[in-house]
Amino acid sequence: MGKNIAWKAWKVVTGTKGSTDKKSTISRRNSIRSSMKKIKKRQAKVALKMNESGGKKVGLIILNKDYSSSHADLPGVSADGDLMEKMLTFFDEVEIVTNTSDFEQRLKDFSERHESGEVECLHFHYSGHGVDNALVEFDQKKKDGKAFDGVTPSGECMVACDGSLFSIHDLKHELLKCN
Repeated sequence: MGKNIAWKAWKVVTGTKGSTDKKSTISRRNSIRSSMKKIKKRQAKVALKMNESGGKKVGLIILNKDYSSSHADLPGVSADGDLMEKMLTFFDEVEIVTNTSDFEQRLKDFSERHESGEVECLHFHYSGHGVDNALVEFDQKKKDGKAFDGVTPSGECMVACDGSLFSIHDLKHELLKCN
């Protein structure tokens, strides 16, 4: 009698109405297989559309793993880069930058190369340290009316290998020049 009560309690907790026999296990496996097939079909359709669109597909991957600043090194960044490179195999051009201390120059070079081209799709990926910089330094000598010029970027920032910061806001503006 104790087993029967426990089984009824198990059915209530798990929401199962019948027994957990081979048929329900096979049904769940088939459901998972069906879902995986649907996902693979969607991925193939996206890849096909990307290849048919006619515009240029470019990618920029920045991987910062070795830091000379107070930030710890990030050994998993290499694996991120490998996965991103595999994911972007159907792109026309993918530039991979490792351990950079000059985000601004790298982004300017990239956007200048793609300013005049027909870029339909741009993928940017960054693996490395990031911070939300709330401490902003001002140059009090450069005063324009009531405003000061900021010396450091504010808000969300990527951390370069030398510890310098580059604003996500500035990143977006530079990448929007690729058209």
